[in-house]
Amino acid sequence: TYTLGFVGRLDFVPNADSARWIVEELCPLLSKGGFAGTVRIIGKNASPKLIEAARAFPFVRVEGFVEDLASFWSELDLMLVPHLSGSGSRIKLLDALARGVPALTNDAGKDRVSPEVRPDARLFTRETPEEWAS
Repeated sequence: TYTLGFVGRLDFVPNADSARWIVEELCPLLSKGGFAGTVRIIGKNASPKLIEAARAFPFVRVEGFVEDLASFWSELDLMLVPHLSGSGSRIKLLDALARGVPALTNDAGKDRVSPEVRPDARLFTRETPEEWAS
């Protein structure tokens, strides 16, 4: 099984949009494909709407604020970093790669990191939810 993760303060609009995209666009496809892993969404102040939407998928855990992220990073097989708006995806990608965790983003997210980082073999880009699910 795989553990996929997302981290970010969930009352910050770009993070909330990304988490919502994961739950509303990606998770239905993962479910349809028989995903047997876990999707961990870490961050304080998740909206009731996000929490309710996540309940539709038994493999999604909206965990709220986590004091020590060491266990989160050590359990991850893939960091999910959909870039829809804002600039926080750059730090999320760099954080994952610095910790040795592969990261999945879209082209707009990859464009946020410096050209020296873009060829990293652990940095994957896909555009559509269907591509992400595969």
